[in-house]
Amino acid sequence: MIASVKTLLAASLLLAMAGGAFCQEAEKQEPEKQEIKKEPPIRFHSGAVLAAELLPECQYAPTVMNVSKFEPPSRITSDVAYATVTVKLDQGRSLSVYDFILTNKRKDEFKCIGISEGDNRYDAEKWEFSTARAAKLYTMLFKVQLPAFNDKDEYFLRYMLNKNKFEAVIIPFVRINRIFTSVSKVPSEGIIGVDPEPPPPPKPVEEVKPEPPKEEPKKEEPPAKSKKEEPPAKPKKEEAPAPAPAKEVAASAVDTMLKFVPDSKSYQVIYELDLVKSNNAIKYEIDNHLAFNKPFDRIAYYIELKLEKSELQYVYVSMDAFTNDLGKIGVPTVESKACFQQLVANMEVFSNVKGIVVGKGLKGNIEFWPNGYREKNDKSVPNASSEIYDFGDEMSKEIGHGSMQIHNYVNRQTLFAFNNWAGGKIADLGLGNSSGSASDWTFSENAGSYKIKKIRMLVHPK
Repeated sequence: MIASVKTLLAASLLLAMAGGAFCQEAEKQEPEKQEIKKEPPIRFHSGAVLAAELLPECQYAPTVMNVSKFEPPSRITSDVAYATVTVKLDQGRSLSVYDFILTNKRKDEFKCIGISEGDNRYDAEKWEFSTARAAKLYTMLFKVQLPAFNDKDEYFLRYMLNKNKFEAVIIPFVRINRIFTSVSKVPSEGIIGVDPEPPPPPKPVEEVKPEPPKEEPKKEEPPAKSKKEEPPAKPKKEEAPAPAPAKEVAASAVDTMLKFVPDSKSYQVIYELDLVKSNNAIKYEIDNHLAFNKPFDRIAYYIELKLEKSELQYVYVSMDAFTNDLGKIGVPTVESKACFQQLVANMEVFSNVKGIVVGKGLKGNIEFWPNGYREKNDKSVPNASSEIYDFGDEMSKEIGHGSMQIHNYVNRQTLFAFNNWAGGKIADLGLGNSSGSASDWTFSENAGSYKIKKIRMLVHPK
C-alpha cells in the first residue's frame, strides 16, 4: 500500500514538472502573440472617446467645409497642429461644434472647428449630430498649439454647456506623421494611446542582375605589310589614370570618419551630402534610405568642415532614434516632410572642435524644419533665450529659412547647424557655438568659405 502511494506521488510530481516546462516553452515560442496594451475608451460627458490623434500642420492640413467668411483668423501662429477626437455618443446624446473645447496645461483654449460623421468631410456649419444611428462614430477637429517642449501630448476635453459645473477629462494623444486614421478603422474597443498605422519599413530595392557582356564582332585584320611599308614606331603616350568611381570616393570619406570615431563602425551610412558639389541643391552622393530595410535603434550625424588655412574640424553625434522613417533623417526639406523640434535621449558626442562637450549619455535637442523661425523660446527649452537665435527658437508657420540643428541644451551649445540650405554659398553652416550674434549660426551666410563641407546621416541596426 505504501509503495503504491509513493508511486502515485512520484507520477503526479513528474506530470506537474512536465506541465510547467511545457508552459515555459510555449511562452518562449510565442512572444509575438503578445498584443500591444491598449488603453480603454475614456468616458466624457456625452459618451466615450475611442481615438485621439495629433498631427503638426507642416505635414498635413485637413479640409473643413462651410467655414464662414466672417470667421476670424486663428490666433495660433507657431507650432500649429490639428487634433482629432473620435467619439461614440451615449443614447439620447447629441454633439455640435459648440459643445466642447480642448485646453492645454497653460489653460489656453482651442475650439472645435468642424465635425465629421463617419468618414465624411469635416463641417464647420453642422449644428447638431444625434444618436439616432447608434453605429455611427463622430470626429471632432481642433486647431491647437503643440505642447511645450518637454510636456506630454495631452489636452483636456472640456464640456462648455454646463455653466454650473466644470466638466473636463484629460485625453492622451498619439502624434502621427500621416493623414488621420479613417473612422472605419477604429475598433469598438478604441485605440487610445496606439497608432494603428505605424510607418511601414522601407521597401527593399530589387537586386538588378548584371547583363552578360555582349560579344563584339571580330574585326578583319588588314593584310600584313612589308617591312619597307611599316612606318616608324611612335612612342606610346602614358594614359592618365581613370578617375575613381563615386563609391570609392564615398568609401574614402567614410574611412576618415572611422579614423576619428571608431565607434561608428557599427553604423550604416544612409545619406552622404557633399555641399561643395551640391551647392544650393540637396543632391546626396549616397542615398540608401530605400535599400536599407532593417530595424534600427539609433541615428547619427557626422559633419566635417575645413577652411582654406585651417585644420579639418568634425563633430559626430548619435542619439536614440527619434523617427523610424529613414526619409526624414536627412536635410529637412519641404519634400522630405521632416519636421522635428524635440528632446533627444542618450546623446553621444565626439569632436575636435574647441569648447564642444564630448562624452556619452548627454542631453540634447534637435530643431529640424523647412520653415522660418524666430528668437522666442516658445517650447521652454531649458537654458535657451528668447532674445537671440540659439538652441530654443520658435518655428513659424511659413516655409522659409530652414533649420537643421543639433544642440546640447544643458551646456548651452549648438553642436551642428545647417540653415538656409537653398542659399548655397550664403547658407549658414557651423560646428559649435557661433561667435556672432546668433549662437546657432543663423544669418551667418558663411557656407562658401569652407573648402570641405560634408554631412553624413547614419543609423545603428538593432
